[in-house]
Amino acid sequence: MKIHFCSFASENFICRQNLQKEFLLESGFSQENIYLLNPSNLNKDFYKYQPNASELNCFGWFTFKPYLLISILEKLEEGDILLYMDVNDKPLKGIKKYLENFFLENKKINILAPKTNYPNIKFLSRFHKQNLSIELIFSSFINFQPEAGTIAIK
Repeated sequence: MKIHFCSFASENFICRQNLQKEFLLESGFSQENIYLLNPSNLNKDFYKYQPNASELNCFGWFTFKPYLLISILEKLEEGDILLYMDVNDKPLKGIKKYLENFFLENKKINILAPKTNYPNIKFLSRFHKQNLSIELIFSSFINFQPEAGTIAIK
C-alpha cells in the first residue's frame, strides 16, 4: 500500500504549494508519490463541461477536484491511498502513518473525509440566508460539513 498526495494550485498559490511539498517530504512522503497540479492539468475534456472555468470562479467552483482526483486514481495500484489537500492546508507529521493504520483497521472504508470545526450556518449561500427556516438554522448549528479541502481515498 503506497500513499500518494495531490494538491491543486493556481498561479497565485504556487509558493504555498511548494511549501506544502516541503512538509510532505519531511513527513515521509516520496517525491514520486507527490502530484502538484495546476491549471495546465485541466485539459479540453474538463473545459468541455466547464467552459467558463477560470481563476475568477475557482476553476468551475471547485469542480476540478473530482476531475483531477479521478485522473490520478486511475493510475494508482489497487489498495493505494490518495490524499488530497487544498494548498492552504498543512499536512501534519504523522499523517502518512495515520492513514496507513486507519485503512488497515477499517477495511470496509474507502473514503475518509474529516469534518470541519465550523457550523454550516457560517457558509450558507445568499439564497439560503434570505430564506432561513427554523429547521435550517437548527440543523446548521448542530451539523458540521465534511471538509472538501482534505480527503483520503483508497
